[in-house]
Amino acid sequence: MNIMHYSLGLPPFRTGGMIKYCMDLMVEEIKLGHNVYLLWPGRLKDFSEKMEIKVHKDYKINEENVLIHNIEIINPLPVPLLNGIKEFKEYMNTKNTDDMYKFLKNKEIDILHVHTLMGLPVEIIKICKELNIKTIFTTHDYFGICPKWGLEKNGIACSNDRECKDCVKCNKNALSLNKIMFLQSNVYKFLKDSIFLKILRRRNNSKLYIEDENSDVNEDISLSEKYKELRTYYMKILEAFDVIHYNSCNTQMIYSKYIENTSSGMVINISHGSIKEKKKIKKITDSIVKIGYLGPITKHKGFFFLKNVCEKIYCENKNFELHIFAQYNQELPYLKIHKPYKYNELEKVMEEFDILVVPSLWNETFGFTVLEALSFGKPVIVTNNVGSKDLIVQEKNGFIVECDEYKLEMKLKEIINNPQKIENMNNYIVNNISIKTMEEHVKEILDLYLLKTN
Repeated sequence: MNIMHYSLGLPPFRTGGMIKYCMDLMVEEIKLGHNVYLLWPGRLKDFSEKMEIKVHKDYKINEENVLIHNIEIINPLPVPLLNGIKEFKEYMNTKNTDDMYKFLKNKEIDILHVHTLMGLPVEIIKICKELNIKTIFTTHDYFGICPKWGLEKNGIACSNDRECKDCVKCNKNALSLNKIMFLQSNVYKFLKDSIFLKILRRRNNSKLYIEDENSDVNEDISLSEKYKELRTYYMKILEAFDVIHYNSCNTQMIYSKYIENTSSGMVINISHGSIKEKKKIKKITDSIVKIGYLGPITKHKGFFFLKNVCEKIYCENKNFELHIFAQYNQELPYLKIHKPYKYNELEKVMEEFDILVVPSLWNETFGFTVLEALSFGKPVIVTNNVGSKDLIVQEKNGFIVECDEYKLEMKLKEIINNPQKIENMNNYIVNNISIKTMEEHVKEILDLYLLKTN
């Protein structure tokens, strides 16, 4: 098959879970003999309807020795990344797609697999309909439903706000279109890792998950209406796809609240190329239970939620440690701080704790850390907001708990008071849980490509 993927771009310029998944999936498809293209939103010259296609030199993944056809959209729609939207018209611009039409037709593309709606002109989906190209969308984020991609408000899961009133405050720090144009430029690509821009990014990112409840932003009804219009625009794009690939039951539940046609959707849990079976039996020889947390120091990922629970437990029971792998300055008697890690250090990281906690307060679309922990035989406690809770067999390889401090406290106390439970779950994982590798997952995706649709 001739398969075209659409995502935000290539490493090292673009990074993150979605990029890794997309790259690993393309590699596996190429290994199976398919012809694979990556289409990505590139430079913004202006906000006119003119759109061009630029074919770059094939992107080589040295360690895999594979080549991916590398196609840039010149003058796509703006890409807001995590920053939100406060100007509307340019995100719904009509684009002239003559170049795209010719390219898709000449290359005889069979499948367009879209991994995000950011920067994607709706006209490309319309062209695919004309050319009988099957379209797939994978739910890596909530962009389209939410202008900030994460569907979170002040660090917790956003409610089903049909009127988009919360969007006004949540997007008050959105970047201007001129700044977004710079972020999509070649100049930024070359300067991205400079010290100056790293400092600016840190300052900007510190505002991403903070909403000032006392903000003087006027909840203008007309602004709410514009956000509703923007959401409607994106929901129509979603409904135009032949198949929606939900990466978890969580994303299926949330997307189905906003799109009318859910019959074309299917849940398939995902994997990535570095997932391998590394499970082994581990005895708990120490009376101190070691709890692991692999997320950043943010509210939406649940760090402060977990910290509050640990502080309450420590007042009664000191037989535990919380191991984190991030920069954090506060010294606490139960807290063991490790430096941030790279993926090739994950095996060593997993040796530092007995059980992983993923305490997300936002609706995590999936969450690779759960799959990674299970692949090493580690039991996992997740909140019911975590998409990869699909992998948890309750009380066998882990626990699913509500986002409630008391309930998480009770569950952690149960584990700390009876470490044998960790050994039992570790044994169950090693002997009964099959870890999905990318080689297995690609077969599921190829079956999805061939699935007959109306």
